[in-house]
Amino acid sequence: RERPVVVKCIPRSNGTVNAEKAMLVHKHPHLCTPLFHKMADSFDMLVFERMEHSLKCLLHSRKSPKTHTWNFNTAAAFGQILRGLHALHALGWMHCDIKPDNIMYREGVFKIIDFGLSRPIEATPGPAFSGGYRPPEV
Repeated sequence: RERPVVVKCIPRSNGTVNAEKAMLVHKHPHLCTPLFHKMADSFDMLVFERMEHSLKCLLHSRKSPKTHTWNFNTAAAFGQILRGLHALHALGWMHCDIKPDNIMYREGVFKIIDFGLSRPIEATPGPAFSGGYRPPEV
């Protein structure tokens, strides 16, 4: 069956591919895990299912009366996101970059994406965050 995919190419010197490669063997319905991984000369290629919208786009579209009205239960949506985070933590990983851009939606299912800043829990010495998403107390 054909399905749309996204191919992510990561320079091998980058080192951020470790979390995503680790999840190749741990599928979860609320983590966007790679469908497969291929090593090329100087980079790793990871293939993911293509999701429709980010949570950020979904939230912005709900503010505008001129755009499509999204019907989803907020509690159910965040329950899915929390189940994904719980699974990630159970695997021994911290995401370190949870934000609306890194939560995707497709056909009623929310999934966490972009594990580029992820670290093993025991190797997470302090805060890690994206610009614009830093808590004020940090």
